[in-house]
Amino acid sequence: MSDRVRIAVLGAGPAGLAAAVATARAGHAVEVFEAGDQVGGMTASPTIAGQRVDLGSHRLHPVASPPVERLLREALGDDLQGRRRRGRIHLEGRWLDFPLRPVDMVTHLPPSFVAGALWDVAVGPWRSRASRRATDRTVGEGGPPDDDALSTLRRRLGPTVADRFYRPYLTKLYGVDPSRLHAEVADRRVAARRATDVVARMLRPRPEVDFRYPRTGFGQLAEGLADLARGAGATIHLASAVTAVTEHVDRVTVTAGATTTDVDVVVSSLPAPLLVRMAGAGDDVVGAASALVHRGLHLVHLDLDAPRLSQADALYFPGTDTPVARVSEPRNFRENPDDPPDHSVVCAEIPYDPRGPAPDTAALARTVTETLQRAGLAVPQVRGVTVRSLPRVYPVYTAGSRRALDRLEDWVAGRRRILTFGRQGLHTPDNTHHVLAMGLDVADVVGADGIDHRAWARRRAAYRDFVVED
Repeated sequence: MSDRVRIAVLGAGPAGLAAAVATARAGHAVEVFEAGDQVGGMTASPTIAGQRVDLGSHRLHPVASPPVERLLREALGDDLQGRRRRGRIHLEGRWLDFPLRPVDMVTHLPPSFVAGALWDVAVGPWRSRASRRATDRTVGEGGPPDDDALSTLRRRLGPTVADRFYRPYLTKLYGVDPSRLHAEVADRRVAARRATDVVARMLRPRPEVDFRYPRTGFGQLAEGLADLARGAGATIHLASAVTAVTEHVDRVTVTAGATTTDVDVVVSSLPAPLLVRMAGAGDDVVGAASALVHRGLHLVHLDLDAPRLSQADALYFPGTDTPVARVSEPRNFRENPDDPPDHSVVCAEIPYDPRGPAPDTAALARTVTETLQRAGLAVPQVRGVTVRSLPRVYPVYTAGSRRALDRLEDWVAGRRRILTFGRQGLHTPDNTHHVLAMGLDVADVVGADGIDHRAWARRRAAYRDFVVED
């Protein structure tokens, strides 16, 4: 665009930084406001006990669009390492490779699970036809079709996998039984649409590169994007929490602490409920925002007195017998000679309700070590424990939250100079490559006269087809 636009980007996670890079390179005057003291948000890599670690398990999947792929290469260069997955999953009391392999499943899982899964594959086509007939009949009689996550997964994958794997796993992540979750949870988090898709995926030859990862930790991506943004002329303000966004006819005033900045447009990757409150939306919009619920994560980092806990990059615990969902070991995600040779820091993820009590560090550490020991792992001496809590990680989709989100998006579409995007801004569970694509798209819809919401709506519709890669 020929006109130089003054843009405020709220949030310096991957989405916000990608938007800053794209808009600054388009010739606009860009200022980024970040509440934290470092870039990256949930994808930052703090240092614990001398080792760079991540806030949970992160990886870059090799399915990025060409523009996103170019951005990754620019931000990371030769430090973008190609890796093969070495995950393990504790399923039905047994350890299996993850991603799952047919021989491993047949030889390690209980016969009832294997027989049930094979039966579900065999009757899958009949089950799909019967489900379509039942849905048509119910809709014709004026009733709603099955549109909850559990019914959707049973219809697509069969009751064995749906009930014995996904039901406990989703219950742990979201804090409610998946029969109470909207079908969009199944659409966005499970790529397989039928049981045969699961089998086909397991039978495919493994690629040379399963995922990519930065040499010094996932936070290196945000740091590289920040360097690109600054190199293009953007200014990044750290420790600058925005408290008010005031839209005028010809500008928007952004307030951060005692400082006010006038810009032409604001593009926000902050949580949508925060944005609408800061922007002074009406009671109905603020009320809709309050209906958007997240599950948080307690991140329990254990500094272990050993070079490694295991050879796995991540250990998965889908069962409800433990609150731990996953344990990742950052040094196993990368080849980095700067990692300390004599000890390793692992990160355990424990979903929680942000409205609950403050975490008990000692109790969480015991929970993690006991979970690992019950699963048959020898846990080295723990030299130190660090707990961080992220309150907004998994957006909880119910019928009510879907309606609330639609109301918020209607409100944003009516704002001439405000746009919301990204994982938090759109209340979505997307991967990093998805939100980077959103950030790059921002440059095509901003102008001195405001946001081209028609163009953004077309992109927003495409984002609903994004499916999270495990």
